[in-house]
Amino acid sequence: MRTGSSTSMGSCLSDRRWAAGPRRLHGLTNPTMFSSPVPRSTLAVIKDLRVVLITCDLLSRLEKNFWEYHYCHADVRVPAGGSCRPSIAAVLEEPDAFLAPKLVRPHLAEMADLFGSRLLVLHQQQLRADPRRTFDTVAAFLGASPFPSSTTFRRYNSRRGQRTDLCRNASLARRLQRRLASDYEFMERLLQAAGYRDPQRVSRKTRCERPDEVRDDAVSCGQHEPCPNGHGDIT
Repeated sequence: MRTGSSTSMGSCLSDRRWAAGPRRLHGLTNPTMFSSPVPRSTLAVIKDLRVVLITCDLLSRLEKNFWEYHYCHADVRVPAGGSCRPSIAAVLEEPDAFLAPKLVRPHLAEMADLFGSRLLVLHQQQLRADPRRTFDTVAAFLGASPFPSSTTFRRYNSRRGQRTDLCRNASLARRLQRRLASDYEFMERLLQAAGYRDPQRVSRKTRCERPDEVRDDAVSCGQHEPCPNGHGDIT
């Protein structure tokens, strides 16, 4: 199993294919599927399906998307007919274009209503702080055995370094967080219901507050190669 740098959702369906055979678990990782009402409503009718929802800092998530598709840099993938922007402040200036499509509260609310006790909500910071316990919690939720003691948990899909001008402008970061306040508050209610004692402390810590994430010589990693950090563990 692996972790990425953005909010992700996965599902697992238990399936006894033969009456006398072992119980088998089948997994699916597809965040895009869970962001659409029809597929998630369809999945909700599967009786034994379980969903693992990994939340992350919403501002860091917003910044990564903006960097990838809208911020002016050599590798930007601007949508057809669009143009890049020199600052992430464009999110405040053009909220309908850059902010509204990335709001998560409606999706989180429907996920909670559809899946109820079949939904396990975690925060990405828990993966960094205690990956073994976190993944064993996921395994137990799905009805699987704990991971072997020899398992190494690595981090994937992380774009490090200064992505946009966000982490160089503290006042801009605070303004953007305020615009995401409703989403943060709802996510924190889900985390509190999941047993987090201080969800706000966990949920509102951005990548700008982790020096190893934003230093200029930080090495990024993709979906298939783990991030190099000296130990290979999630950090």
